Parts: sequence; structure tokens; C-alpha cells
Amino acid sequence: MKTKEELFNLVKRGARNRSTSATLMNRISSRSHAILQIILEERRMEIHSGIKRKRHKRALFTVVDLAGSERLAKSRSTDIRLEEAKSINKSISALGNCINALASTKQVKHVPFRDSKLTRVLTNSLSGNAQTTLVACISPSLVQYDESLLTLLFACRASGMAMHAVINEEVLIKQRPKTPDLKVESELARKNALLETENESLYKELAELKKGVRGTARSLAGVNKSFSELSQNTNKASSDKTENNNLEVQQASQLIKKMMEVIKRLQSKIAEKVLIQ
Repeated sequence: MKTKEELFNLVKRGARNRSTSATLMNRISSRSHAILQIILEERRMEIHSGIKRKRHKRALFTVVDLAGSERLAKSRSTDIRLEEAKSINKSISALGNCINALASTKQVKHVPFRDSKLTRVLTNSLSGNAQTTLVACISPSLVQYDESLLTLLFACRASGMAMHAVINEEVLIKQRPKTPDLKVESELARKNALLETENESLYKELAELKKGVRGTARSLAGVNKSFSELSQNTNKASSDKTENNNLEVQQASQLIKKMMEVIKRLQSKIAEKVLIQ
């Protein structure tokens, strides 16, 4: 339903289906309780600072017209009306027991909501998250004094119930996605391309250095071999020469030792470079 006219038509339809009959106490006596339940929902959308909020409120509105309890000695109901009176009195008594348990100052572990269909339907309206209003109807006639007094006592007990109403609302938050910055993206793409080209050039330079180091190592190995052969030949020649040539042989051997030391230093430096790379 979306309009008040549809709601009023539903209320009229329920009133036509309600059972009424005449008794000695009331000419148009209600022979059943009337219950109207309406679910109210509110949905709205809010957008603030790029954040989208969907709000959903829900409430249950219950209207109950209770049939009055009857004393059979006064109503003189019989047959079907007698059975209706028994059912009415039983449900009113179950409702009174629930109200007594809820209004009691002592800690009550059990509230008999399941004793009747009426109390089961009114569970949410009598306890928990709800606001409840009770309208008591009494008669100014002295003949109905007892019924009026019992009705007022019933309303007094119901006023002792503690109710705590809280708004039933669900909030769904959706954050608007951020729009990409084209300037920042283009700058990042340009820097990425420069880094890739620089990386490629570094890889090429590293490969060339490795080739040069390998060639240098090979040439040094050949020089080392030739100098070692030269030292051996010099040692043989020095043994055959006379004592006059000893000074020249000693100078040549010292020169060879110095060259060997230089070659070893070069080899160690080249090995360190290879390990670092």
C-alpha cells in the first residue's frame, strides 16, 4: 500500500468481517478481537563528500480493539455466544498475566506470551523495542461499576510496563570511486619508460665488461706462462755461465720477480671485479 485511501479501505474491510452480536450487557457486542498490523518503511539516499548512504527505517504499527470480558451471569450468553465469551475471557486473562509479569518489580524469568494467539501477536508491542498506548473504555452506569473498576485496574497494571523504543534503521555506506588523475598517470608512464631504457643500457654495459674481463684474464695467463718459461731458461743459463755473469743473472731474476708480483696483483684485482659484478 502506498496511499491512505488503500489503508482506510483495508480497515473498513476488516470491520465488515468482524463478528458482533447482541447480549444483555451490550446491544452490539464484539464477539472477537480486531487486530490491524501495518509495516511502515522509509528508504532514502544521501550523498555527502563523495560518500553514498542508503538509509532504511522500518516500523511495525499494531492497532488492537479488544473485545470486553463478560460475566455470564449478566450477559446470559448461550450456545455459540457462550463459546465466544469463553474464548474472549481466556485471551483477556492471558493478556493480563503477561502484563502482570512485565510490570512486576521482581525479576520474572518467564512471560507467558504463548498462552494465547492474542499475546503471541502482541509480543513485540508489549516488550522490548516498542511504544505502547492503552485506551481503557468504561461505562458511567452504576450497573457496570464492577466491570469499570476491573478495567481501570487492568489499565493501571499496564502502565507499570517499562518500554524502550529505539529507531530501527539500517545504513549502507558506499564510497564513490576516485576518478583517475590523467596528468599523474602520464608522468608515471614517462618515468617508467626512462627507467626501462636505462636498465637495458646497464645490462649491455655489464655484458661488455664481463667479456673484457674474460679476455684480460686469458692474456694475463699467457703472459704468466711466458714469464715462467723465461725464468726457467734464465735459471739454466745462469748455472752454465761463469762467475763474471752472476751479477747480471741476479738483476734479471729480481726483475722477473717484480714482474711476477705485478701480474699477481693484476690477477687479484680482476678477480675482485668479477666477483663484484
